[in-house]
Amino acid sequence: AGSTAAPLITVLNRKPDGILGKPNKPMMECIAQKFKLDLRRTCMVGDRLETDIQFGINNGVITLLALT
Repeated sequence: AGSTAAPLITVLNRKPDGILGKPNKPMMECIAQKFKLDLRRTCMVGDRLETDIQFGINNGVITLLALT
């Protein structure tokens, strides 16, 4: 999100009201609502600590790091 948002921030001369992307909570809230997920029974699988695994941690779900 940072590399995509940076030019927009510069051109518009303002910071975003919020960011909807990993590892931020609003993204998980949208996903959980759309797919009717029970976060107590959800596991976030990913290959990046800074985004995928942090996303799971931020949202209180089990995480699984795939070493690729």
